[in-house]
Amino acid sequence: MYLASVEDLYSRKIVGWSAGARMSKELCIRALEQAHKHRQQRDGVVLHHSDRGSQYASQAYQNLLRAYGMTASRVGKEIVTTMLVWNHSTAYSIEIWYNRQRIHGAIGYQTPDDVERQYFEEQLKGADADCQVSA
Repeated sequence: MYLASVEDLYSRKIVGWSAGARMSKELCIRALEQAHKHRQQRDGVVLHHSDRGSQYASQAYQNLLRAYGMTASRVGKEIVTTMLVWNHSTAYSIEIWYNRQRIHGAIGYQTPDDVERQYFEEQLKGADADCQVSA
């Protein structure tokens, strides 16, 4: 089995994934669709970086990137997609261990969920401050 995953490079959280028996463009498209469903960007451009697999270069995948307003890039800063080998506990590994428990050195030895929580708390504080200034 193969796993296509989409990772938010800011928080290092896996935000979309799909598993299948073949490494196909449909597998990658399902992962991207899931990521987009859960992570629709409100503030503009999302850079998309992938490996050089034909799945990511396919017309269908590139069309979906454009439809989602994503810019394909080999040096993206926001989202990276990777193809991994599936194992029996991948869903648990991604949803529980990787996103909620595993700490990452690249994000200050915090979990992806902790980094996201802090980010959104800061956004809310900024919005509250803006509301108080304009009131």
